[in-house]
Amino acid sequence: MNLLLKVFAEIAFFRRGPEDLPASPFLLSFSLLLYSAGTIATSAVFAEDGRQVFLEALADVTMMLLWYGSLLVIYKRGARLQQTLTALFGTGALLYLVAYPVMSWLQYPLDAGTGAQLPAILMMAILIWSIAVAGHIVHRALDIQFSLGIAICICYFFSSVAIFSFLFGANT
Repeated sequence: MNLLLKVFAEIAFFRRGPEDLPASPFLLSFSLLLYSAGTIATSAVFAEDGRQVFLEALADVTMMLLWYGSLLVIYKRGARLQQTLTALFGTGALLYLVAYPVMSWLQYPLDAGTGAQLPAILMMAILIWSIAVAGHIVHRALDIQFSLGIAICICYFFSSVAIFSFLFGANT
């Protein structure tokens, strides 16, 4: 377990890529479970409805599978699907661990009616970092330039925001 967390952290710090993970259905399932738990935990910070938290997590995972799966097929890199998704879900789970306390902190100043500048800035930094990490993974998985990987992940981010707004309302 420690080795796995170390590899995910090294990917998140751009020292390794998805190719350093085994193509393992078990590892993919495990990282998906960790990612889903992180999605649910962070969504629950602001959620008013437990059902919506579950639906948002389901939509998030579905969008990732469709977006990145399609990308790998389009670039004829389908053999890298398990490793790429494992890397995306595993690093995503780590980033959720970092984001959860910041999101919880963000909640308190909002409730008190005071400013929330520092936690908001930290959340923006985590968002930028997560896009950079996903861009790094896409860059390595597709054998494309890092800047193109970043551009693809920025497109994914804005597409997911639009889809979430459509499905769950503007407050999501």
